[in-house]
Amino acid sequence: MSKKLIRSAFFIFFVAFQNLSAQNLVSNPGFEKCDQCGRFGNPGVEFSFLNGTNMPVDWFGVTEGTSDIRSTFPRTGTRHGGFFSFGKFEYLGNVLSKPLEAGATYEFSMWLSADVVGGYSLDEIGVYFHTGLPHYTGVGNLGKLWSPHLATPDKEYIPAGAYRQYIFQYVACGGEDHLIIGRFSTLGPQDTLFIGKTRPGAVYPYIFVDDVQLTKLSDGPDLATAVHICPGQQQKIGLPTGLKNIHWSTGQQSDSITVDSSHQWVTVEYQVAEHCPSTKDTVAVIVDPLIRDNVELFTEDTVCLINSMVLKTDQHQYSLFEWNNGSSTDSIYVTAPGVYVLTARGLCAYAKDSIVVLSAQDPGALFGIPNVITPGAQDNKSFSIYLPAEIRDSIDLAELNIYNRWGKQVFTTTVISQGWMPLADTPADTYLFSLIANIRQCGRLATVQRKGSFTLVR
Repeated sequence: MSKKLIRSAFFIFFVAFQNLSAQNLVSNPGFEKCDQCGRFGNPGVEFSFLNGTNMPVDWFGVTEGTSDIRSTFPRTGTRHGGFFSFGKFEYLGNVLSKPLEAGATYEFSMWLSADVVGGYSLDEIGVYFHTGLPHYTGVGNLGKLWSPHLATPDKEYIPAGAYRQYIFQYVACGGEDHLIIGRFSTLGPQDTLFIGKTRPGAVYPYIFVDDVQLTKLSDGPDLATAVHICPGQQQKIGLPTGLKNIHWSTGQQSDSITVDSSHQWVTVEYQVAEHCPSTKDTVAVIVDPLIRDNVELFTEDTVCLINSMVLKTDQHQYSLFEWNNGSSTDSIYVTAPGVYVLTARGLCAYAKDSIVVLSAQDPGALFGIPNVITPGAQDNKSFSIYLPAEIRDSIDLAELNIYNRWGKQVFTTTVISQGWMPLADTPADTYLFSLIANIRQCGRLATVQRKGSFTLVR
């Protein structure tokens, strides 16, 4: 097979695939199916009010006029539709294969021609998308009820003896399940063009229609029914561009708004098109709990400080950082020993870790010694030496002694984690303490001595 033939075959396949992928929602679009045609010697069929020619119903008459399926001048196949567009105001109705989706954009096309026998051609042939069965008696011109959604151009007359295609785009309000074709305007100056051989006594233009198509081009807006956010997080929610008359319950009128954990829900009203009623949607704002990640933010539990150093986390998946010294970056510069705690937050997750900075010059810098104790209180009710958990195992030997103001020993221990709990009759007074401990820190063994006083308050 030649390359030219291969390209041609591919083009035919591609076009065929495109046509198959777009479903025509018009039932019996070429009027070819006509179960009642040929009865009573009539090769076509005239629709009485609301009767159809097929079961299930596809084309039917919307008003008392008698629109038709005929074989007079088909564009393709053997049949076409037809209706008087003025004088009798006939309308062709069609049952769509499924309702239209709100906000979706559709392409509608039809081929029109004017019957020379009718004597005149018209402009402004309209299309209206209807929700529910169109059932109108005693109305005549349906333009008294509503304007068509689509219409052929003003002063562009339907050709006689040939077909012309008209293509429109339509944004659906949602739920439209029928279409109506006809003329919705009264007859004004320059609305007709004489195409007959002799002028008839009355103006009864007749229009042929064939190959009607309605396909969806794009989906309508899809607003989420719920958004999930984390505590303290903000989230933008929005609508597609092009919607009309937007009103959020927050008072804003823009395409999008920002919500946070203070919102439980928000509502929005909008129109998908100017010809559509307002649509109202509600979006729930769900605050998900923070999940603690089981990760270590530092590779070491303790580090040794000489003069200064930088503390930095090794985990890079987080975006927010909070140190216990108030810093909010992923690293801090330190010059003093202490316990540094970092909380790192990501998307609905966080991690927390601590690192102990030891002093090479002062091994006892992290000892915490109270200066006031209050027996019977919830906190601080005993005299205890505070040590970070990370360095408790580095104490080789310790001795703590406590004396009253006259030098009498009231407590002694060699277990540094054991504190003095005063008895109920121990008087409120000032007491003296003496602490000596051997600690392995920063690669060496050092002796720490501390002496001082504290107050017992009742």
